Amino acid sequence: MHFGKLCNNIWDKISQAYNLPTDTTVTPISIEDNHTYQLCLPGGIKQVLRLYQSNTKIERIQSELEVMSFLNRKTDLIVPLSIVNQSGEIFTAIDQEQQFSPLYAVLFSFINGEPVSSCISEKMMFQVGETLGKLDIALQKADSIIKPIPSRIWTGRNGYKIINWSLKNLANNQTNNPFLKNDLYSQKLLSDILRMAEYLKINFTIIHKRLPHQLLHLDAHLDNLIFDKQGIGILDFANIGYGVRIDELVSPLFHLYELEIINQDSYLCNPSENLCNSLISGYQVHIKLSNLELKNLVLFQAIKFLGILGWTISHQDQYQFEKSIEDYFELVLKKIRELIELHKQDNAFQILSIFPYLYFKIIQDIKKLSIGNIVAEKCIRNKFFFNQEKF
Repeated sequence: MHFGKLCNNIWDKISQAYNLPTDTTVTPISIEDNHTYQLCLPGGIKQVLRLYQSNTKIERIQSELEVMSFLNRKTDLIVPLSIVNQSGEIFTAIDQEQQFSPLYAVLFSFINGEPVSSCISEKMMFQVGETLGKLDIALQKADSIIKPIPSRIWTGRNGYKIINWSLKNLANNQTNNPFLKNDLYSQKLLSDILRMAEYLKINFTIIHKRLPHQLLHLDAHLDNLIFDKQGIGILDFANIGYGVRIDELVSPLFHLYELEIINQDSYLCNPSENLCNSLISGYQVHIKLSNLELKNLVLFQAIKFLGILGWTISHQDQYQFEKSIEDYFELVLKKIRELIELHKQDNAFQILSIFPYLYFKIIQDIKKLSIGNIVAEKCIRNKFFFNQEKF
């Protein structure tokens, strides 16, 4: 048997550890980072196998499973339950040939239903918001009771790091990216991207410490949420970590925008006014967001979109897009500009509180990138982010 990037001997070790029948069928679900597979056992029984990358810290896996166990025991949320192996352990270390680090396998119960992305409506998005609000209340309790995640291991996603990571991917892949192949066009494009990145970095640095932080799921996009008559199930806690509270809403909001701008689905007539507002309203049934959080939600959405640009570049050879990658970039950049303009309207004077040393620190970060030297110098001369110039 061969599936994903795994060889037969790894599967043999997994099936032996969990005493899986020889006629178990294996179907890949996701092979992006951690590999995930659906197992079909005799009698129609389904389970999910997750294989963590060999460089994943064991403390991270243990904490993730402990949080999921807490949610199963103490709440009515629908969350996969880890299944112990023959030795009574919740994960299995699989030694790999010519690898210093083992591969870690975890078996989960299967949650029936359809992805929320396949049944979008205002009512559904309100229910999604309610579920995420209830989840975050429960994660607050989990954090205070069992102290699941050492901060040195899980610091959550940092907007500043996401922006830098995306810019580095754009720099490293500039010559291979068909969207950046035209020198004159790409210089203008990269200038635009760098200017937007500057705005996002500065505002993130100013605001993030003033916003509530807590333990979050951080990957609740609409394919990780499963709906059936029992309610909405929550999958894939691999990205769980500490972060700004409103960042919990960014993944489902991004997914809605992505469906609108990339697939242009006809039923998403105006998600920014209807579906997105329903999601936020549902979340506030359990967690009331402050005006400061609501005003800066678009900032975190824009950071997510910029991160997606970097992710797309680094994975462009692995995926087929419904539109060309050029169209994808155009649409994503357009949305980033729109979100930045919305943020500027609600936070007109926030940028004026920036300290000079922070300004030069951010410029120096960008100058380290191969695409940024000329453009960053121009940014310094123009000091573009102190005025209200449109992107």
